[in-house]
Amino acid sequence: MKKFYKTVVATLFIAMGITATAQQLPNYGFESWKSACGSTEAFGTGGLTSSKTGEMRVRPGSEPADWNGSSINQKVIMQKKETLIFDETSDIVTGSHSVKMQNKFVGVGTIGSVAPGFITLGTPWVYAVSTIDDCDGGTYGGISFTTKPDAITGKYKRSDSTGETSHIIVYLWNGSFTSNVGSKSAPSQARENVDRAIWGTATSTGDGKLVGKCDYTFTTTDGAWKEITVPIEYVAGAGAPTMMNAVISGGDYWTRANMIDGTTLFADDVKFLYYSRLNDIKIAGASIEGFNSDTYSYAMAGSTLPTESEIEVSHMGAGASHTVEINSEDATVTIIVTNAGNDVDGASTHSYVLQYEKATIEGASYYDGYLDVYSSMLGGQLVDNQANTITIIDNGDGTCTFILPDFRLDPSSDSLGDIKVENVTMTTEDGVTTYHGSVTDMTLAGDILANVELNGTISSTGIVNMNIEVVWTNSGMGDVPIHCSFTSATVGVEGIEISAEKAVNVYTISGVKVLENVLPSEAVKVLDKGFYIMGTKKVVVK
Repeated sequence: MKKFYKTVVATLFIAMGITATAQQLPNYGFESWKSACGSTEAFGTGGLTSSKTGEMRVRPGSEPADWNGSSINQKVIMQKKETLIFDETSDIVTGSHSVKMQNKFVGVGTIGSVAPGFITLGTPWVYAVSTIDDCDGGTYGGISFTTKPDAITGKYKRSDSTGETSHIIVYLWNGSFTSNVGSKSAPSQARENVDRAIWGTATSTGDGKLVGKCDYTFTTTDGAWKEITVPIEYVAGAGAPTMMNAVISGGDYWTRANMIDGTTLFADDVKFLYYSRLNDIKIAGASIEGFNSDTYSYAMAGSTLPTESEIEVSHMGAGASHTVEINSEDATVTIIVTNAGNDVDGASTHSYVLQYEKATIEGASYYDGYLDVYSSMLGGQLVDNQANTITIIDNGDGTCTFILPDFRLDPSSDSLGDIKVENVTMTTEDGVTTYHGSVTDMTLAGDILANVELNGTISSTGIVNMNIEVVWTNSGMGDVPIHCSFTSATVGVEGIEISAEKAVNVYTISGVKVLENVLPSEAVKVLDKGFYIMGTKKVVVK
């Protein structure tokens, strides 16, 4: 489940027209299948009407939507069709479908060769003649692609014992490669962006540059579904990609002489990963002791916070970026890492928090208590009686600075930052100090603008009651009021001095008035159990 904070921030981004685009493999769960297959470009002699330039032939069987398969429709002496790609509905991981790829012998009698079972985002081609050693094939082209995924991950199953290598292939490039396809001994048909040309194993012309690639091979998964994650390696200085192709092959995709009849591979949930974690954090040149990419909080020695220039990070993701937030009052350094798509945990953002020792602030007083947060527009009660600590810094001139640290809209969500109100007026009467202050256009979480109004009291015995009204002004949904209340203690009905009681107004924790001008002793007789504000006290009715 996504954290609540990320949900509301995403709502804000959508409302403001701000989106992060991550490209993903199409139909990666293979849940959608074509009603009619695509076409393979066939070259050769054997009766093809366009033997030299190639003829587009519709493949038999079925294949996943947005992908092209290697099923055979060719003519060498006679017409031959063979289905190599299958919609599997019984042997699956998730959903209702997986894809099955199988090598098959294609020929007449003993004359022929083994055809490879594979799927690709490019256009398949085949050169088929009676001279088996001169046959060839592969793919050219792919799909438009401009981001840099860090890995391809998926579930695979293979149980045959042929020993042939299966392949998981991805390559990204920019520009264009021109090379020849056709006869293995003397290819003569020029095509753009042929797989082997991009990989550098065939002669080509043009301005194309290989940007990134991977080619993982395996021979079995011991008959069980196995998750395989393959990192994509990028070429330094090659720039950003403009195109991408992926190939999943049951057999040895690159070497037709190695293909074996019957080699079979199942695949499901094949998709890209975009890492938004870190490999390392260095402070003043020294790595954080015990750093782990999946650990997001670190206790740091000392109270001296580093400058941003002293913080050095190493991204796991090729396209990842980060921002640094240094909070001197909270003594934290937060490093927020983002990428265009989702990491292994389904999140595109990860935050690393370095907690330093808090320095003593002159004139500061700290009050422990409980925080409640309510907003009818954001789902009602968001935080209920959560332990928290406020800071009040006396300026010595009848004003103070109020700080509610580490403000969150959900106990499990990321922090939005500190609510800080400066120049709060303080008025003391009959041993009770009253506080009032406000802020316009406070920035929270870097993107949220809010108006804040503070009203509260602290008694001579240190009982704290603070109401903090936050109005989110740039939500894209109009003003969003968020009511926050902080109290230093939760008291029961017995905490009310009945003998000296005065009539008060009674509010819910969310700030809704439920009773007006009523004695507390009478109020508790009609109230449901729960937390209420009676006058300046927070009361629990049991």
